[in-house]
Amino acid sequence: MTPLDGITTDPDIFLDGVNCKKLHPGIHEAIVQSLDCFRNGLYMPATAMLAAATEATWTECGTAVATKLGIAALENLFADSYASISRKVADLSTALDQQNGRALLKSAGLSIAKVREAEVWTGVLRDRRNALHWTKAKSFIADHSETATLLIAAPLHIGTLEAIRLC
Repeated sequence: MTPLDGITTDPDIFLDGVNCKKLHPGIHEAIVQSLDCFRNGLYMPATAMLAAATEATWTECGTAVATKLGIAALENLFADSYASISRKVADLSTALDQQNGRALLKSAGLSIAKVREAEVWTGVLRDRRNALHWTKAKSFIADHSETATLLIAAPLHIGTLEAIRLC
């Protein structure tokens, strides 16, 4: 039995259901690197690369939503490289929970509940990635099962954000 039993490391199979042809190449590459790290037992780097892919996915989605809904403040937020990803996620989620945002979600075949699920998963992932910071280094030790759980959920949540971006 290998540490990989139960999870594929082929990124295209892994992302089955996510429109990979439209997925930003940098996001795809971060997922490839995350899966490569996971396959080699490098769980913290796998988590860090998955977090990078996820943050980029939220950013791409948020930029598209801000443009589609004509929300200048949201456009400015997503253009601000100094704004925190947690604020970007929260503000995008709030925008999608408004009337125009819900209409956009409906056109994507989604509900605000799916966005909230992606938001919670992203928060967990961000907390795990933050163990890279020196002051948090002792708060979390990346292991196989925790990293696999985060990876297994990734296509669902990245797919949600991509569906919103592309609608």
